Amino acid sequence: MTTNILAIVDHADGQLRKSAYELVSEGRRLADACGGTLTALIVGQEDIPDAPELAEYGADTILVCYD
Repeated sequence: MTTNILAIVDHADGQLRKSAYELVSEGRRLADACGGTLTALIVGQEDIPDAPELAEYGADTILVCYD
């Protein structure tokens, strides 16, 4: 059975926090161990220009949700 991982990442002032990259890296490790995929979710009211960088840290899919 595969298990997909969802990482809800943190940001402030239009930039991802360092912890967001760490979370995605760890999520990638877990997704690989479970044979699943990793989705990174960013929730906020502003554009996050750094969002595509999460793919470099292992996110298969990056979702941005504006509240």
